[in-house]
Amino acid sequence: GVADKCIVGPRFRCIHCQDFSCCMKCEPRLASEHPEGHVFEILFEDELDWSTIGVPLPNGIRARVRRRASHLAPDSMAAMVDEEEISGSRGRKRGRTDDIAGLEGVLRGQRRGRYVLELPDGVGNKLISPELLQPLLTQKQAERLLASGAIANADAMAAAAAAVSA
Repeated sequence: GVADKCIVGPRFRCIHCQDFSCCMKCEPRLASEHPEGHVFEILFEDELDWSTIGVPLPNGIRARVRRRASHLAPDSMAAMVDEEEISGSRGRKRGRTDDIAGLEGVLRGQRRGRYVLELPDGVGNKLISPELLQPLLTQKQAERLLASGAIANADAMAAAAAAVSA
């Protein structure tokens, strides 16, 4: 696997080995360094529900609205997004997550239990529930988050390490 390294970009997880994943940089070596015939699942998002581990995501990091949130019912996702200051209009219009899935921005704090996601090019902000956010951490940001001791659970630590952007 990755031996305490953060995964950069897509994660290649072996469906045969319980704890084996690698990043795109190491993927070409799999043919010679991993058992033949093993199949890998390619993950573009971690599977961590950031709302359950009690670790606040730091201001200034890039984040994306998840394309899928496997732990949520599809009809409950729409209530987890509020628009604010979109195209100069202020209001609390509810957004549908399928309309904004994949949208990226920068975290600018929290309000009413949701993260303020600042959209690029001055488009405005969206309030997004933590379970819908995929942090796009740099290697240094992931290492700081892990080193801070804020994440004690081993599964959560692995997911945080896997939440590194390319």
